[in-house]
Amino acid sequence: MSPPSSSSSWDLALRNFSSQWFLVSQGTGVLSLVLRNLNHQFKGLGVISIIIWLYTCIIYLATLIVYLIRCCKYPKQVQSALRNDITETAALSSISITLSTIINMMCLVCVSAWGSPWGLIAYILTWINILMASVACIGIPYVFLKLEHPGVKNITPVVLLPFIAALTAAAGAGVISVFAKISPNLQIPLIIVSFILIGMAAPLTLAYDALYLARLFDGYSMPPRMIYQTFVLCGPPGQTSFALQVLGTAATNSFGSYGKGSFIQGAAGSVVGTCCIFCALVIWGYGLFFWCYAILATIEALWGQDGGFRATKFSMSCWSVVFPWGVFTMSAVQFGKPTSLDSEAWAVWSTIMAIVMFIIWLSFTVCTWRGIVTGELLGVRSWKARVEEDSNGLDTGPYP
Repeated sequence: MSPPSSSSSWDLALRNFSSQWFLVSQGTGVLSLVLRNLNHQFKGLGVISIIIWLYTCIIYLATLIVYLIRCCKYPKQVQSALRNDITETAALSSISITLSTIINMMCLVCVSAWGSPWGLIAYILTWINILMASVACIGIPYVFLKLEHPGVKNITPVVLLPFIAALTAAAGAGVISVFAKISPNLQIPLIIVSFILIGMAAPLTLAYDALYLARLFDGYSMPPRMIYQTFVLCGPPGQTSFALQVLGTAATNSFGSYGKGSFIQGAAGSVVGTCCIFCALVIWGYGLFFWCYAILATIEALWGQDGGFRATKFSMSCWSVVFPWGVFTMSAVQFGKPTSLDSEAWAVWSTIMAIVMFIIWLSFTVCTWRGIVTGELLGVRSWKARVEEDSNGLDTGPYP
């Protein structure tokens, strides 16, 4: 065996920079949308949502650049991780998910401020993102089934992320159709493709839910450091519910103006819109079970660990909470809109959920930056230290 070689802590941090870091921008992006669309607004909340959106853009680009550098500098390690770690593979879906939130906020902010040209830009970017989400929804599960073979006993909620990417793209297309000030001729293809994306992703999430529930019935208990991933289970129904509501509104507004075929007509648009709201309610109720289950399971796991809540340590897995909570809240926000149920009860409930979400996001953001500064989240004990590597590339220095 050749003697160990020395590398800097920066190299070690780069090697340890996994695709899970995209969960940060993913959760931050959906928070900006929730704050932007809340039914109960206060002066300055719109500005706060824009600041969080710009922050999302910055950390998204930074994460993407660092991850690409890692792919170029350590291609074998990245390839090995993508072939053997379902979390590493599934989290790549967050690239498309985050882009959806950025495009939607661009539409809501820029179109109202500077007009329809920004709507056309958002429209083009949405089609690009639909392609990315489709690749994630089809390609990543293919990797699970044909290359990684994790087995049912290793399935965790994180495998739902590729399907969430497709559902998020569908929801984003609905937002663009309603708010981008584009013609019905441009809206209709987006709406139709979005319904196809929902059909491609939503039923498969039910199948994976069943597999994971089977693990739970067999007595599986997720360890405390990973229990936060349980919240991912409420992501697909929450996003599906929101997507159906906004696509129903888009269909109601545009089908009559398009007027082609026997389906895309004004009368059909009203029916589609009504059916979408009904289905959205049912699906939100389905997600409510998993939302409550995730809260109870997390409390039980953290309370029951050695040392109780005080022994809880922050990790990147914690960010699995924010985005599912966000899309579940977005659906509740939409139920309070005049285009949906126009309900004050939903408006109040969604505001409460948004406040809790903001507190969670803020605490996670502080912990993340602290973990970056100390190096703990990247497996680095000291940024000035040198790390020893053996001939097989295994770390023998400060990172265990």
